[in-house]
Amino acid sequence: MSESKSEHLLRRIVKAVLLLLLAAALIFIAGSESVKEWVDTWLYPRLYREYVEEYAARYRVEKNMVYAIIKAESGFCQTAVSPSGAIGLMQVLPETYLSDIREEIGLEASPSSVLFEAQENIHAGTYYFSKWYDYFGSAVEALAAYNAGFGNVQKWLADEALSTADGLIVEKIPFEETREYVKRVLAYKEKYDELYGREELPQKETISEDLCYEWAVKYGETYHIDPRFVMAIVKAESSFIPSSVSVSGAVGMMQIMRPTYETDIKANLGLEEEFEDLFDAEFNIKCGTYYLHWLDERLDGYEQLAAAYNGGIGNVRAWLADPAYSADGKTLIVENIPLDQTKRYVRKVMTFYEEYLARYPDISG
Repeated sequence: MSESKSEHLLRRIVKAVLLLLLAAALIFIAGSESVKEWVDTWLYPRLYREYVEEYAARYRVEKNMVYAIIKAESGFCQTAVSPSGAIGLMQVLPETYLSDIREEIGLEASPSSVLFEAQENIHAGTYYFSKWYDYFGSAVEALAAYNAGFGNVQKWLADEALSTADGLIVEKIPFEETREYVKRVLAYKEKYDELYGREELPQKETISEDLCYEWAVKYGETYHIDPRFVMAIVKAESSFIPSSVSVSGAVGMMQIMRPTYETDIKANLGLEEEFEDLFDAEFNIKCGTYYLHWLDERLDGYEQLAAAYNGGIGNVRAWLADPAYSADGKTLIVENIPLDQTKRYVRKVMTFYEEYLARYPDISG
């Protein structure tokens, strides 16, 4: 029986489709790596490179971290608005921009609507991430603060069930949204590094621990403070970076505040150096060790000194007078300290102190 025209046309179409599929399979097999690379770079783009590179360099953030945050926050949609009102590429909240960001980046007169502009949004978001990265020294805590707020991260860090001396345990972050956000951004960052190469940022100048210990011994002897405790404070405060500046304006190796220097250190020691001289590493150790001595004359024990160094001597005295925080009026119950940041700080300092006791068993160095 002769083949009809429709059957003949169908047969030709089927043959053409099969040939196309075969050709596509051969092309894919022959150039699968190229296809994979194309798909990967499509899924992990580097849009707005000019702005990302400019502000990543300005605030000492890895470019791939900025791309990873943008991908997680908005999928590179410049006009994105979240249910909570966060705007643009890096999903910056208008109230956060107005209160915590715009003055710091020199845009005092700019309304929050500028966050719909790619340049301003990337500028604001990169600065805000860098602020928390510089404060915590860790991408995990910085991302958690970017998503859930600084206060929540401080509270979680103060909880031994959620953190260690090294920082937050990602899998135990209480907010599911924040937990998944941190994991997602870190996964994206890893993929960007794999595709485009990991960027090695210039490291901030640090002082060697052995040199710092020499100074700690020198001024510890002068002011009757265990140099290993001084080392614990330095590590907790600045990680041995003399140029450190905190979000509250404390500076240097032992993160000394201007009022503390002017009132409790400079005046008492009859110093001529200005506040800015605290960026000199040895001078900062001298002043910080003296301040520990000043606290030690008024308090009892290194846990109290650590608490006062972070939370203020007035608070420590009030806690010692309250049965909720001190059973005998002399011993501070660290786990009951009401300021989460100070509780976390005391735990961290005492952990570091134990490490330095083991490292430098001979106090003479």
